[in-house]
Amino acid sequence: MADSDWGKYGLGNLLHGPGSYYLNDPSITQMFPEITTEMEAWMMIRLLTQESVDNPPVMWQLTNIGSGPSHLILHRRKFFDQNLDADTGKQPSDVANLIMLNFTGKPHPYGHPVYYKVQSSVQDMSGSDSIQDKIQAIGQRSFPDDPQTIWHIDKIDRSGDGNYLVLTSPIPHIGYQKVMFILTSFDVNGVKECHVLDDGKWMLLFT
Repeated sequence: MADSDWGKYGLGNLLHGPGSYYLNDPSITQMFPEITTEMEAWMMIRLLTQESVDNPPVMWQLTNIGSGPSHLILHRRKFFDQNLDADTGKQPSDVANLIMLNFTGKPHPYGHPVYYKVQSSVQDMSGSDSIQDKIQAIGQRSFPDDPQTIWHIDKIDRSGDGNYLVLTSPIPHIGYQKVMFILTSFDVNGVKECHVLDDGKWMLLFT
């Protein structure tokens, strides 16, 4: 049920460190003890995103403070404007570099992933610095015959060897339904491999 502009990260607890600093301010961090399943959580996330365009949820997890069942806890966009110690100034899409999630190097005790906004809304994009713009440039460099294609980001994951796995849906599509870029960085020269979904099967297009 996950939305395509959300990524999933397997390590950490979003309440660690600065994640617990703003529990008393619901405009920054919110808790929903009654929401204990991912399906219910996605419904609430979508509702809150529609209600608050300027300060939507950008990171969430089923977790808890102390004992009791895991439930929906989320950080809104304002969270990343606050003092977050060593994570100050970072963005939700920097999830692999957030010390608050990575300092233990372990997943959540109950295996609940952290969901994070892959790309900000249009008004939040900072020109060529946005992830979407960088993937757009990579797509245009990789497929120069299709300059009008929009490279919609479906998902960004991190592989065990540190590369970024970026799943995209080219619109209009370029003969392939999905394109997966394996990147060493988000620079146009950072493409390590390009895989395409062709007739229901993944194949390596180029390296």
